[in-house]
Amino acid sequence: MEIYKGLLVEDEKVIQRVHGFYLKSLGYNFDLAENAESTLDYLKRQKYDFILLDNGLPDIQGVDLCKMIRQTEKKKNAKPVPIIFLTTHHIIRHECFEAGCNDFMIKPVSQESLKNLIEYWIRF
Repeated sequence: MEIYKGLLVEDEKVIQRVHGFYLKSLGYNFDLAENAESTLDYLKRQKYDFILLDNGLPDIQGVDLCKMIRQTEKKKNAKPVPIIFLTTHHIIRHECFEAGCNDFMIKPVSQESLKNLIEYWIRF
């Protein structure tokens, strides 16, 4: 069985623990980034099978970070990594897809729904 690796981009400690627990119990390896700077640093050093991205980061909105990730991938002619937004804001759904995300979930998310969404996107 292949072990997939994700990048969890989340600044809230409680949500980090919950989503981290979900990912570990589902058998995924993951790195944790708390802001845009650490996210971009991780992406320079590591390839990921998926990114779980919160919108309300301390230094930038997730929508803007998603655009930056997609621009970097284009410059490198790299295959786009699936980006799944996890947010509490219904109203930014359209913005997330315009920014280049692959999917969108409203927090709180269940382990089962997260599993299904990740499995769907890593098949591509």
